[in-house]
Amino acid sequence: MSYDQLDTRRKAIETEMQAHNIELQRVVGARTELEYQMSQMTPGLDHEMCDQRRQKMQLHEQNIASKLQQLHGALKETSYWLHQTEGGQDPHEAIDQLKD
Repeated sequence: MSYDQLDTRRKAIETEMQAHNIELQRVVGARTELEYQMSQMTPGLDHEMCDQRRQKMQLHEQNIASKLQQLHGALKETSYWLHQTEGGQDPHEAIDQLKD
C-alpha cells in the first residue's frame, strides 16, 4: 500500500473512533440519568423496566468500548505501516510508538 492509502486508512479509523467516543458519552450520560431517576423513587416509575433498560445500556457501553479497543489496535498497526513506507520515519521510531 502507498503512503497515501495508509494515511487515508488512518484518517478513516480516527473518524470512526471519534464517532464511537461520542456515542459512548451519550450512552453513559443516558444511563447516568436513568440511574438518577431510579434512585429518586419517582411514583409510577416501572423499576423493572428501568432496570432492563439500564442493563441494555451497559451492554451497549461494553460493545462500544470493545470496538474502540479494536480501532485503537488498528490505528497503531496502520501507523506502524504508514511509517514503513518511503518517506516514513525510521523503523525504530515506529516500534517505539507501538509501546504507547
